[in-house]
Amino acid sequence: MTGHYLFEPEFCNRAAGWEKGIVEKNVQDRRRGIWREAAERRWPDLATLNAWLHQACLDAWHELRHPEWPELSLADVWQQEHLQLMPNPRPFDGYVELVARVSATSLIHFQRNRYSVPCEWAHASVSIRAYPDRLVVIGPGPQGQPEAVTLVRSFEREQTIYDWRHYITLLERKPGALRNGAPFKTMPPALQQLQAHLLRHAGGDRVMAQVLTAITLHGLDDVLVAVEVALQSGRISADHVLNVLARLKEPSPPALLPDSSPQALALMEPPRADVTRYDRLRQGASTTGLTCFIFRFLRRPCLEPFDAGLSFVYLNRSIENFSHAWGNDPALPVPAEGLDMWSFAPNLPWDVRFLKDVHRKMRSHSSPAVRTKFLTAWDFYEKRYPRLMARLLATDFNVDSVSTVPGHWDDATKQMEQKIRYYKRIGSGTQLSQQITAGTKSRKAHQSAP
Repeated sequence: MTGHYLFEPEFCNRAAGWEKGIVEKNVQDRRRGIWREAAERRWPDLATLNAWLHQACLDAWHELRHPEWPELSLADVWQQEHLQLMPNPRPFDGYVELVARVSATSLIHFQRNRYSVPCEWAHASVSIRAYPDRLVVIGPGPQGQPEAVTLVRSFEREQTIYDWRHYITLLERKPGALRNGAPFKTMPPALQQLQAHLLRHAGGDRVMAQVLTAITLHGLDDVLVAVEVALQSGRISADHVLNVLARLKEPSPPALLPDSSPQALALMEPPRADVTRYDRLRQGASTTGLTCFIFRFLRRPCLEPFDAGLSFVYLNRSIENFSHAWGNDPALPVPAEGLDMWSFAPNLPWDVRFLKDVHRKMRSHSSPAVRTKFLTAWDFYEKRYPRLMARLLATDFNVDSVSTVPGHWDDATKQMEQKIRYYKRIGSGTQLSQQITAGTKSRKAHQSAP
């Protein structure tokens, strides 16, 4: 105490009542009077008695006179002295600590009484901090962090004090414990009434366990309100309780606007169903980056549908810009002298490489469905860019064949090849790459097996 509150004690001599005789006599007389009045009453618990004793002592300050200044009461002198005192630091946390082991039934023993703790602590060692009115039990929590549970301390003997909420998680594995479990006999009356109704039917213990499990998510007060509403309605079931609980947790709808809404909120121009606005957006789109348009179309009747009758093909931004720079699908090669090709098609080598892969996989892929998908995409590109596709197919997808300036795309093509080799190299040793390679080898071996 002296180290916590930083004061120096000065004790009186033993058996020397004359050193503070007036103080001792006043305390003795007033203490006898207070306890005589307290003995004439009945107290429901220790907290109520302590609150009454605290108020009785405050009242005594106003009645007793100060021994040195009889014209003042103790309360008057305290008001003057209070102004000279230092601020009180954090209260001293005084407790008695000991280590106990939790039994198989999630009970701990302390001074001839047994207290329940969370069932997850069974067979574990816990720390008990004993206060005058409570016990704070510290045990292992989730992820190795300590967890504290506060229990009401009992001064009776040979008592077992249960908290039924400590056993809720056990019901997920053993719902039958509701029928004869001693801890659940201390539940609130509304839950006991619900339990009595549900246990009359087959599987009622599991339904009741489902209701009690909701306490860990929504709290005891909200679940009690939902149970009472379900009991009043007469339709008692776990679904009804959970439905009422969900409606209680649902946020309230926003307040409606008043009838006299301001004129500024009035609709001045009704919306028009003008689909040509999308064409204007497409014409004013930026020429950088990949495409953001998706073109959906019906495939030819001779092909089996890849999905629910529709497919999608990505419009390649570079090829789109290149094809429309000199008109819709111009004759090739285009006169590119004096023009900055990068402003029209910044990723043209990548898009040409993509078309080459589509042309290769529509003929050589092992899956018929995938071949159909790429064949559908190739059919779309041939219809949209007939001259460009024919030129690329005749020149084995040489990007330099689309312009009259030879070697115009050499630097871009070289950078593309370097990036492709780099991505293959860094991806060959990863776990995902090894799984894909192993899966491909397994499918090929299965297909080649007789």
